[in-house]
Amino acid sequence: MAPAAGARRARGASGARGARGAGAEGALRSCEGARGRARRAAAEAEALPLGPAPGPRRRGPSRAAGQTAATPSQDVWQAARRRAAPRPGWKHLVGTWPPAEEDRGDPTARPPPRPRAPGNIPPAGLAVDSLLEVLGTGEVPPWRLRLSPTQAPPARPAPAPEPAPASELAPAPEPTAAPETESPAGPAPAAEFATAQSSGALPAQTACGTGSEVLLQAFNWESCREPGGWWNRLSAEAEDFAKAGFTAVWLPPCTDSVSPEGYLPQDLYNLDSKFGSAAELKTLVGQLRGLGMLPVADAVLNHRCASGQNEHGVWNQFGGRLDWDAHAIVSDDPNFSGRGGRSSGENFHAAPNIDHGQDFVKRDLSEWLLWLKEEVGFQGLRMDYVKGFAGHHVGDYVRSAGPAFSVGEYWDALEYGHDGRPAHCQDGHRQRIINWINSTGAVSGAFDFTTKGILHAAFEAGEFWRLRDRGGKMPGVAGWWPSRSVTILENHDTGSTQSHWPFPRGWEQAGYAYILTHPGTPCVFYDHMKCPHLADAVKRMVRVRKQQGLHCRSSVSIERADSESYVAVVDEKVAVRIGHGGWSPAGGGWQVAFEGDRCCVWTRPAGAPAEGDAAGDDFERAR
Repeated sequence: MAPAAGARRARGASGARGARGAGAEGALRSCEGARGRARRAAAEAEALPLGPAPGPRRRGPSRAAGQTAATPSQDVWQAARRRAAPRPGWKHLVGTWPPAEEDRGDPTARPPPRPRAPGNIPPAGLAVDSLLEVLGTGEVPPWRLRLSPTQAPPARPAPAPEPAPASELAPAPEPTAAPETESPAGPAPAAEFATAQSSGALPAQTACGTGSEVLLQAFNWESCREPGGWWNRLSAEAEDFAKAGFTAVWLPPCTDSVSPEGYLPQDLYNLDSKFGSAAELKTLVGQLRGLGMLPVADAVLNHRCASGQNEHGVWNQFGGRLDWDAHAIVSDDPNFSGRGGRSSGENFHAAPNIDHGQDFVKRDLSEWLLWLKEEVGFQGLRMDYVKGFAGHHVGDYVRSAGPAFSVGEYWDALEYGHDGRPAHCQDGHRQRIINWINSTGAVSGAFDFTTKGILHAAFEAGEFWRLRDRGGKMPGVAGWWPSRSVTILENHDTGSTQSHWPFPRGWEQAGYAYILTHPGTPCVFYDHMKCPHLADAVKRMVRVRKQQGLHCRSSVSIERADSESYVAVVDEKVAVRIGHGGWSPAGGGWQVAFEGDRCCVWTRPAGAPAEGDAAGDDFERAR
């Protein structure tokens, strides 16, 4: 026990004994003392001179130069104010760089290390936090404009009409299923806008492409070691990707990096990497676009490796075109002596964590993302480790670059029970992912790690009842916000040679039968396309998805979810059975489209009527 705590406890005990001994007399004195304090406070308030109304609340006092430390109470107060108060910078800017004249003379404002010529800033910093407010302007936001794969991207995407006439904005309807308990992770996102399209039409443009995208992750952890260069290999396989039905191809980080895999970037404008040269990359990107597929760049924005050391030997001096210094690093980075603001997320300990609240950082990274789009030809973004910085920064970057496809990696731990097994209810886990999506202003999707974890638990122990939540819906992010869910079985971290969280062996066909027929945007892992029996299954199920017009907002009716099997009917056109049961769809017209390892998929003949509004409001309120 600390000495001060012991003294306080002793004084409290002695005071309690005195109060018990004094009895009513002590209580009377206490009451009189309270009255006296109230009278003195009222007298002081009357003596105060009347003045103008108080101005806006000021931030807590910052530590003066040379001051060694503040009192503990001041530290706590300052930390609370820093977290509660909005960050200055792009989040609240409307206009151009550089800042206004009255702000240029501020000695506390650190300018960029080497400011370049002033340039207009795209409207990425507008304080817009929901998709409703953006769409309420009557203009089409840039991330909803899909570029033609045969045309070079324009310098600035001009406003264009929606794919179909938009109806007035409407809140999300209350769920018709049994009400769920309130999620412990916080409020649900804003409702998505609704359009007046017919039930058979494709959905309107979403943050994850058209809503009918099928994404291929076209690399693994060892791709950087390909003898002839990975870009050249993908160029040779690009036509096969298109024939398989993929509409978007996610490429590995393409910039100069300390690690050969690309996830410790250094010079962002240097495109000569372990995967190949800049010329080979541009050839591949142009080839993918010519085949009608969206090239998706892997953008590592959370951290960046320095090129040099400061006078104390700390690696925090950056080189290349973006020659930042320690002011670009968050101040609470434990390893790299940052001089920026405090981090708005979790620290990544292998490299300097970038402070996205700095105006020059936000400007430089926005220009770089736009350069990847206009100079290289990328049309989509996958953002690495987005837990490291606040979601509103991601929203600024997406609104600035205007990609046709955007997805973030928000990888969080599942909820576990006392037995060490994942809990049946993963509402808290998927709510955290939804909270991040909403913090971007709903302009980006996220990988549905909730669905991946539940598939693991269901397949490993034959607990197919896990695939239906308490409201009768899909238990992952796709059950609440399908147009922002990118469903996966495996990626370069969970599988490949890293195998941090490998999918249950032998259940890959059943897993793809689930994500390729259900709502959300499915993502297929490259290694699985190199297994002949699995590649054939994926191709056949992708063909089913396209021929039957399934998309990210397709309706699902879960017919069965128990210890024997999982059964669902999607859009009244596709039926899926996973597990060991002998179920088959009732009624006529059903045909087996695919039968594999512990899974089967049926379809109705083409042209059969379907139910559900393809482009309607898809968000199921988390209550």
